[in-house]
This record gives sequence, structure tokens and C-alpha cells, in this order.
Amino acid sequence: RKSRDDTSVCSALNTLAILASNREDYERAEALWEEALTLGRKLGDRQRVWSVLVNMGYARAVRGDYERAETFLEEVLSLSKELRDPSATALALLALGIVATRQSDHSRARTLLDEGLMLTRKLGNMVNAAESLEALAAVAGALGSHNRAARLWGAADALREVTGSPWMPQERRLHEPYLTTARARMDDAGWTKAWEEGRAMPQEDAIAYALEDTEERD
Repeated sequence: RKSRDDTSVCSALNTLAILASNREDYERAEALWEEALTLGRKLGDRQRVWSVLVNMGYARAVRGDYERAETFLEEVLSLSKELRDPSATALALLALGIVATRQSDHSRARTLLDEGLMLTRKLGNMVNAAESLEALAAVAGALGSHNRAARLWGAADALREVTGSPWMPQERRLHEPYLTTARARMDDAGWTKAWEEGRAMPQEDAIAYALEDTEERD
């Protein structure tokens, strides 16, 4: 602030908000993000506005405020396309797919998640691919495809292990309840078998499996 470097201030506010959100101090996080967003818009810096909005969207989703999360993330998707940034677009599609799943709009979730995963595969971003597999596992479980869900959870776990990308705090809060629910719907032997089948899949095979159009139920 002393140097009047508003670009750096915007980035610092965004980072401080992430740290506050990770501590579940959501009131402070929201205040910091709002300040960062106002400053980013004033600067006309679409990249920093994008970064703030995607974090705000995820944070709202973690708190169960899906309507507000969707509003933020729709703007994120629009900005991603304006910036012609395929990586940003893939992340926006993933985030919107996660929110659609939480809203029980599973058809829309599949459409968004499939599109995001296809783009992620093209870009070779295996970290985002792991979260996409988790998001699609949540959809499969919600639709009653329990073996499929278990395989996808296993494949995602293996991919996170290979890429060295364990869950961040907000990812854990978003995904762990779905993993716990999926695990509870199968007996130990069935879960272990399907989980290990997923873990054993090569990355490309796991992604292809996730993208299959199937009505499998079990």
C-alpha cells in the first residue's frame, strides 16, 4: 500500500483471503476478496479479477451457498473465454460442474465436467484431471453407480499420488463428504476391489472411463 502498487495489493489481498478461508474465517476472507475484487475491476485487470472470483466461487460452494457460487463462477467462465485461456476455461467448467452436482442437476454437471475434462486432457493438466475424476465420481455415486464411483475415486487417488497433489483444505471440504458417502454404500470387499481397479488404471484409461456415456447402476 505504501508503494501504491495496486496490482501487488490486489494479489496480496487475494492470497490473504485464501489463508483466512483455509482457517474457516469466512467473514475476513469475504471482506478481503471484496476489496481485491473492487481493486481488480478498478485496474481493469481481468486476470486478477478471474483469480479472485474463482476463489470466491469455490469458497461459497464449500459453505453451501451454491446460488452465489454459480454467479461468481459463471463470470469466471465468461472471463476465461474472453482471455482465451483454455486452462482457465477448464477450471471454470470443473468448478461449475461441482456446483451443479451439489444442486442435484446431474445432467448439467456431467455436461460441464465432461467438457472440462476433455479440455484438461488436451492440455495435459493431470492435477485438474484428478479433481475432475473426483467430481465425476460424486455424480456417479449420486446416480447409484456405486462401483463406477469407487473406481473413479481410486483412479483419482492414484493420480493425486503420482502428481504429488494432495487435497487442499477447500478441496477436502468439497469432496470428502461424497467419498465418505460412496464408501458407506458398498461392503468392504466390493469397495476395495473397485477402488483398486481404479487405482490400477493408466491415466488415459481412467480419463476415458470417466468420459464414458453410461447408464450403469448397481
